[in-house]
Amino acid sequence: MSIKLSSSLRSKLAAQNIARVIGADPDLTIRFAGRKMNPRIDMVKKIIYLPDGDFSNDKYWKLCSGWISHEGGHNRFTELETCISFENEYLSKLPGFDHILPDGVPVFSSENDEKKARIKLKRLHREINLFEDIQMEEKTGNLFPLSKSMLSEVYSLMVQDGYMTADGKNIVSYVEMYILNKLRVNQLGQEGIPEILKNFFDLADTTLLGLKDRFDSLIAEATGVNSTLMACDLGLKLHEEFEKLRDDLKEKEEEQKKHDDSDDSDDSDDSDDSDDSDDSDDSDDSDDSDDSDDSDDSDDSDDSDDSDDSDSSDDSSLSDNSDLKPVYSPEQIKKAIEDLDNYLDSDNDQTPSHDFHEALKKAITVMAASFSDEDVTNYGVRIGFIRLTEEDYTKAQNNSRDLRKLLSSLLKQNVRRNNRLTDRGARLHGRKLVEVPMGATSVFKKGGDGWKRSDVGIVNLRDISASMYEVGELALNANLAFTLACESVNNIDVADVVYPVQKEGFIDILKPFNESVAHNFSDYENVSSGLHTPTAEAINECVEYLL
Repeated sequence: MSIKLSSSLRSKLAAQNIARVIGADPDLTIRFAGRKMNPRIDMVKKIIYLPDGDFSNDKYWKLCSGWISHEGGHNRFTELETCISFENEYLSKLPGFDHILPDGVPVFSSENDEKKARIKLKRLHREINLFEDIQMEEKTGNLFPLSKSMLSEVYSLMVQDGYMTADGKNIVSYVEMYILNKLRVNQLGQEGIPEILKNFFDLADTTLLGLKDRFDSLIAEATGVNSTLMACDLGLKLHEEFEKLRDDLKEKEEEQKKHDDSDDSDDSDDSDDSDDSDDSDDSDDSDDSDDSDDSDDSDDSDDSDDSDDSDSSDDSSLSDNSDLKPVYSPEQIKKAIEDLDNYLDSDNDQTPSHDFHEALKKAITVMAASFSDEDVTNYGVRIGFIRLTEEDYTKAQNNSRDLRKLLSSLLKQNVRRNNRLTDRGARLHGRKLVEVPMGATSVFKKGGDGWKRSDVGIVNLRDISASMYEVGELALNANLAFTLACESVNNIDVADVVYPVQKEGFIDILKPFNESVAHNFSDYENVSSGLHTPTAEAINECVEYLL
């Protein structure tokens, strides 16, 4: 028997093994869903979600394996209880806090206080995660060298595609990417694409409005982060730094306004003084009689030079200070304040993405959406990770022997006579369809050239709806055993279908009448979880397809 693996072994078993080994958890599973599924991890249910796609594409496989390594590392090294306790303590210090319910939901005295707290917590959680990613990936890489290499390669792919380098138009986005990239390069030793990162880092002086030093200090403090608690402390400091940055910029904006108002006032005064001076000059008759003017020219010139030198010195001093803290236009400062307000006071999702999770999630989602239906059909996963081996095939053959005697009775049934069908607990369909009460098998009278009147066609329908998730493996084994038994009986041909699949109203044919189980063996596990219990609807679909 030859087993056809239309979905490569690495895309199924390797992915599962990566997650379980790195995550140190045999219960950690991976679930591939539709191409629009956003990658995520449910650390409570121990499930890593990924969108289906073309796993023959090397880049897509690398992105997905990087995601699995990253999330598996979170499962092993992120102390979830520490993070929850830290965030709850933070909430308890906010205005209006009352208590936390047993299910972990915080209660505040007013809806307004609750909304503000929710926004702050959402931002704090992401800022904590920025540093948590670093400490977790370092431990993951130290324990699993292959994973370290995979994560480094994924980082390079994301830098290459622009997911890790903000354009500097949004100060919040730039700060987070600046910190994250610096730590990945300095602490994790990930190279990325050096020339791209250099151009990105060169934007710091202008994008951060001359305040780069304060973030470099935070990066220096964060280098060496090695625990979830330390990541929490650093995340809070970054959040507070954003709030302080906004206050400082607003203060600078006020100073600029006062300075502009003062300049306008000075210009007006200078204009008045100039007019007065002109009047004085017109009335002065002693200027021409002064013979010492020529001899004083050099002194006046010296005084003028001294004055110029003094002014020049002052200007130079201001210029030096400006090099350290450049004076930016009111428009630049106003834009930075708006970015910070939108981030700190709004619970809307920020774009572009700011952290590694969001960036990698976007990279995977965009690439998954680019694949054609044919690519996904041929090279996708679309399974619930029920692994099939030759041993499963052998067991199914053994079980099928017990079914052969029962199936042979089908050859003696006359599908045009009701009495025997009733005796068997079945009923006659108006279109000559025998419906067996178990709801999983439909028997058809075959017709056409080359078929004898006694030939029977069987469509074995496997329910893959959500209600079957817990017993999906049993259903699959029964499916195989029954189909193999049908194949062994003369004058019976069998087709296997599953219903429903991802696409509404679409039947997935695992094995047509004219092919064997052995030829299509891998396709039996290559199905996705359906949407609802399909019995009646699925049988009607089978009728339309086969009659």
